[in-house]
Amino acid sequence: MWRRAHKDPGVVSGLRLCIIAGMDKTYLQDVAGYNARRWWNIIRKHYPELSPNTPRVVLNNRLKTTAGRAFIENNPPYIDLSTELFWEYTEQFTEDTIPHELAHIAAYILFGDSGHGKGWYTVLNTVGIKTTRLHHMVNTKHAQRKSK
Repeated sequence: MWRRAHKDPGVVSGLRLCIIAGMDKTYLQDVAGYNARRWWNIIRKHYPELSPNTPRVVLNNRLKTTAGRAFIENNPPYIDLSTELFWEYTEQFTEDTIPHELAHIAAYILFGDSGHGKGWYTVLNTVGIKTTRLHHMVNTKHAQRKSK
């Protein structure tokens, strides 16, 4: 498979063309890992008591309509992201879904908040992330399969 060569996997401009050209899952994992580290470092600037180790990112082919999940009680905690939605909405994932899921982990560690509660909103607001509880991304590949 063709792999996009770029020094900064956080750069997503022109990513749609790369997907069409056959961008592989390894590169998508690199983008997810890079952005998880970036966002975790931003969160840690405000909450230095958090571990310097960025939670692991898992790309999950089984998630079709769920964008992501945070496994907060695992040791170490990690986030699970929909591979198909990440392909289709890479920029939204890097700027919204990844920090959304990481905020769950931080809120659980800091405040014992295991959902979309006050601790989760506090973490998001502190680092300047404007997000909602739910996404509106449509997995067109999944929708096409279901409509047949």
